[in-house]
Amino acid sequence: MQLLKWHGQLILLNFLMFMSWRPCRGLNVPNYGTPYRGSNPTRRSGVYSSVREPAYYDEYQPSGPKPLTEDQRRAKLTAVSNPDFYFPPDPEADLAEANEPEPEIQRSKPRVPPAAPGSFSYNEKDKNGPSHWYRVDARCGGRYQSPILLNTSSAQLVSRKRPLRLDGQTNLPQTILLQNDGHSAKFTYNWRNGDRPVLRGGPLKTKYLFDQFHFHWGVNSTVGSEHVYDYQRYPMEIHLVFYNGLYESFQEAREQVDGIAVVGLFYEIYQHSVDEQLNTWTRFLRNVVEPNSEFTIPFIDTFPLYEVIGDVEWPYFSYEGSLTTPPCLETVTWIVSTKPLLVTEKEMRQFRRLQSPTGLMVNNYRPVQKLNHRRIRKCTGTTTKTRNRAYLNCDFSYEDPDRWADTDPDCAGMRQSPIDIVRSMAVLPPLDHAAPLLIEGSTRKPVSINVTNNGHTAQYTFAWASTIERPTLVGGPLPVGAPYVLEQMHFHWGADNGRGSEHTFDGKSYAAEVHFVFFKLEYGTFEQAVTHPDGLSVVGVLYEIGGDKVRPGAKWARPLPKIRTAGTTVTLEGGEVFSLSSVVNADWLRYYSYPGSLTTPPCSESVIWIVRNAPSPIAQKDLDELRNLRDSYDQPLVDNFRPVQPLNGHYTAENDPAWGQKRTTHPNEISYDASEAKVGFFSAPSWTYPIRDPLGPPNWPIVAPACGGQFQSPINIVTSRALVVNRKVPLEILGLTSLPSSIIAENEGYSVKFTPRWNLCARPMMRGGPLKTAYFFEQMHFHWGPNNTQGSEHTIDGRRFPLEVHLVFYNGLYGSFDKAKGEVDGLAVVGFVYDVVASSSSFSLNLWSNFLPQVRQPRSTLEIPFTRAFSLHNVIGSMGWSYYAYEGSLTTPPCLETVNWIVSTRRLIVTEQEMNRLRSLIGTNGQPMVLNYRPVQPQNTRRVQTAAPDSRIEASRLQATPAQATMYDQSYDRRVLSRRTCEMDGWVEQWGTIR
Repeated sequence: MQLLKWHGQLILLNFLMFMSWRPCRGLNVPNYGTPYRGSNPTRRSGVYSSVREPAYYDEYQPSGPKPLTEDQRRAKLTAVSNPDFYFPPDPEADLAEANEPEPEIQRSKPRVPPAAPGSFSYNEKDKNGPSHWYRVDARCGGRYQSPILLNTSSAQLVSRKRPLRLDGQTNLPQTILLQNDGHSAKFTYNWRNGDRPVLRGGPLKTKYLFDQFHFHWGVNSTVGSEHVYDYQRYPMEIHLVFYNGLYESFQEAREQVDGIAVVGLFYEIYQHSVDEQLNTWTRFLRNVVEPNSEFTIPFIDTFPLYEVIGDVEWPYFSYEGSLTTPPCLETVTWIVSTKPLLVTEKEMRQFRRLQSPTGLMVNNYRPVQKLNHRRIRKCTGTTTKTRNRAYLNCDFSYEDPDRWADTDPDCAGMRQSPIDIVRSMAVLPPLDHAAPLLIEGSTRKPVSINVTNNGHTAQYTFAWASTIERPTLVGGPLPVGAPYVLEQMHFHWGADNGRGSEHTFDGKSYAAEVHFVFFKLEYGTFEQAVTHPDGLSVVGVLYEIGGDKVRPGAKWARPLPKIRTAGTTVTLEGGEVFSLSSVVNADWLRYYSYPGSLTTPPCSESVIWIVRNAPSPIAQKDLDELRNLRDSYDQPLVDNFRPVQPLNGHYTAENDPAWGQKRTTHPNEISYDASEAKVGFFSAPSWTYPIRDPLGPPNWPIVAPACGGQFQSPINIVTSRALVVNRKVPLEILGLTSLPSSIIAENEGYSVKFTPRWNLCARPMMRGGPLKTAYFFEQMHFHWGPNNTQGSEHTIDGRRFPLEVHLVFYNGLYGSFDKAKGEVDGLAVVGFVYDVVASSSSFSLNLWSNFLPQVRQPRSTLEIPFTRAFSLHNVIGSMGWSYYAYEGSLTTPPCLETVNWIVSTRRLIVTEQEMNRLRSLIGTNGQPMVLNYRPVQPQNTRRVQTAAPDSRIEASRLQATPAQATMYDQSYDRRVLSRRTCEMDGWVEQWGTIR
């Protein structure tokens, strides 16, 4: 018994020793919520799992213990000890990126089985939800994951020479595959060779080819976007996926460190209409409601990327990140626009009706991830306020100055600089500008001068001992008693001596131009002055190469070799400083002045320009020193000048002491006296449509004197008083069915205009009727009102219609519209009024209306390719209508009285949906464009004539050949038309000489 007793004690002792030897079997390593980032996964039961999972080692497995590798030991140790990789359970807590405390070690809980490979969920409560995606693919636990919080205050400003651009965005694919993959709605384009859009510039070093786009959205309009912009979520975000053109396919590229670029754009809810269909492509979503379904959009219904996102010129953030769904590859250059697109609640409901395998597909966005010391970059420039608006100066480049307006809207203003100064067209200044122009203190030297190569020019910023020492500009065109003080000077030059100046004289460019920038003293600083319409004055002097008498080595040129690299600055002091008179030693008795703008973004229209009337000499060696400067990409800094801009009605005043009397201008001369403007002497020439506005129609003669003429349009047509005439030659429009090579749709800020471009096809021509010569088609535009009882410009027996279209033709004798518009018989305009179809808010009839959503913003344009172009026949139908004719004017400033008006008695039809699209266009004031018609004008002594249609014209149309009839029947299918369309009417050769 004693032996058995000791034996039992021995067994108990061994059991206790066994239990004490394995104390950690019932414990867990810290649970960090997300896996260790950057560790290598270990393989367990055929599924990849991160070593950041709870440790579970059983040395008593039948196969024996599996020793840890050195990498696994290091990863395990780092996972336990490094709190930087902890993610809080709340996905939104990452917005603040607070320093979380060390998690407590907890007792082990039943292990959640790993998710099946490739499956993931957006539901945080699921075992394969976003915080557990590392179980689906360990790479989802990396350090450089997306999406992230985009914080403006912490982003780094960068200067990019090459703006971000998307080539081929108007190309049409052969087909589009729309898929509901259970996680999103994805559109994959099938391209012909060479048609695939290409993304380049900006943060990208190579070309990236378009692959597909998809969406992320929320259950309501407060959530949905993956990226968060300044702590704000948007209801939806689109991702356009591109792959590096150095690789053969997306699958190959996504594994490379520079393989993928994704462009993200936010959507915000369009507040003016709940049920409007702004994005026509959303109608295809009803075909893929069920998960894992797909639908092929045929060629006839395909749409280019332009119809989805518009232009690609907007401010943006960029950073290095990852795909936002497993496998979460960290091979993505992210480009996220700060300018949201528009979507209606109706369209959002179409997205929210889509189904996933577990129910409605909503909240399909990943929570924001930690930044982990990554840098977020935003496009170059600073936020600049101009009057009551603020713009981010972005991607400023001289390679494509026509695109500046896409990011800085003021660059598309009505009084932009520089201009071509035509000496013969300059007018005398008003009497209140009789005081001579003086630069007081031009011989004073500053305390120091900072000379900087900013990547765009060489800029000289002067530092003065006191404000009273600053050179001051007074007199001339400047407001009386308001001195302007010097801020800085800079240069513009070209690659050769034949170009370089920004201003030109009679079309001639010069080798260089210097600008002395002054600001109005009462505004305190340059930054404050630029926000006022009279805040700045810039003195410009053009340079030409001087002879042997011009000595090289001017003081301003000596520091240039020290700032050849972009971003460098040198400070001049003591004997190195110089005065303004040493830069340009000339008198200012003769000069030109006009109200204009800065010649670089933000293009603020706050400048009184003063340009000396003759060039000054410059030494060739000094000019070469400017050309030796390098830009931010270490390329030669040359051709840093903006092309000349249109005058748009404002005049150039020439100051000359020898002048006599002021000449009288003809009412039709386009001129503008800034002294009569609303907000000060040098405000922009502008006009509005509201009657009570100070610049409304009654005051248009202030802007353009011709608007007060005796033969103005529109008028009220009293049918009973019209004079019936029988025309020997009937009115005829030839080439109604001709298709242009493309059409430019443009939101002008006060109307929408469609301007066709003609290549192989003949330009439509109008002849006969009240016209004595042939007139050629130029463009068409529309006028409308806030409701269906007003909108047309012409009225018939006092009745207004909701819409009127104007087809503008120019006299073929003058060769072009610009030359013809100033001639007394230069233009002919055909007007048609519209009736609204009842109960038509859900469909459209007119092809032109399909392109309105893409030009919603003011100054935006869209190039409609040949495959989607339309003819005049698609707009007005066939000939065979009676009309009213009278002599009148343009119905907008400058109101030139050079128009033969033809107003058709045929009423066209338009739907409510199309009217809503017109009324949703945004004007230059930032508000919806709902009233853009001029009130009727007095008829005075003019007679209105009326003529019936000629039956011979309609009969000739009905007797078309079978080939012609077929072409008419298939005119809606623009993709099958050939050059035969141009020759159908048989008038190309006959009238070719007129064109």
